Amino acid sequence: MKKIATFGFIAAAMILLVSCTESKMKKFAEEFATAVNNKDQATISKLYPDSKVAEALKIDFVKDSLSVEEVADTFIVSYGKGCSISIVKDKEGEPFVADSHGLFVYPAERMNFALKTGWVKPEMSDLKIAEQFTDTIFVNYLSRKNLEQIKSKLIVKSVKDRYSEEYFYDSHYNMMTPAVYTTATIQNNSDYDISGSDYEVYVAYCEPHNKKFPGKDIKKGETQTFTIKSCAQEMTGQASLKFVATDAELLAKYFTPKGGEYEDYQNSPIGKR
Repeated sequence: MKKIATFGFIAAAMILLVSCTESKMKKFAEEFATAVNNKDQATISKLYPDSKVAEALKIDFVKDSLSVEEVADTFIVSYGKGCSISIVKDKEGEPFVADSHGLFVYPAERMNFALKTGWVKPEMSDLKIAEQFTDTIFVNYLSRKNLEQIKSKLIVKSVKDRYSEEYFYDSHYNMMTPAVYTTATIQNNSDYDISGSDYEVYVAYCEPHNKKFPGKDIKKGETQTFTIKSCAQEMTGQASLKFVATDAELLAKYFTPKGGEYEDYQNSPIGKR
């Protein structure tokens, strides 16, 4: 009977210890979530030292919904909605966040693109995703491989349209000169609707008479026309299209991944360097 009582006491003590540890981990997780929501950087850095690599942090949770799971020497606290933190103890026995999932926040456009290309995977931890995003060579690789195809399908033609009876004083040549109008057309033969905010129409005359014009939205298969006014003394330049958006922005907008692009990149000579 004494042995049974002893075993019963040990079991009860173990249950109490587990319950106490679980309660402590939940309290720690609540303290950390409060620091995140209050943007308390000092506390965040103390409780999760490696979170400094994150662009932003966000936790949405209901206090009573926290759950704790112990795996080896790690306590995984789930906040729900796919957000969790992995807690370990330092040499002094104090808890800190060693990693997380669903806590780091990135622009939705970039994250969707990264998931589609395989650049990141849903099961990756936040620190692993942050590490993946430092591989900017991947974006350059996709840019060279895909953006030139998009750019080459925007066909630009310019034609000297007409002389005008309108005259104006040209200070460069110190004389009155008639206006000349040039028509530039852009045919969008790509599979994308191109935003006018992403490009400019550039007309190269003799310096200092080069001119830039803001782009116009142009749907796939359609044409946009630009009328360009210059003076008769200027050489009629050939119009061209120049993108002002970054390659990363253009990729996110106009490139539709099929999946596996990051794996292809890793297997390429560039990815193996």
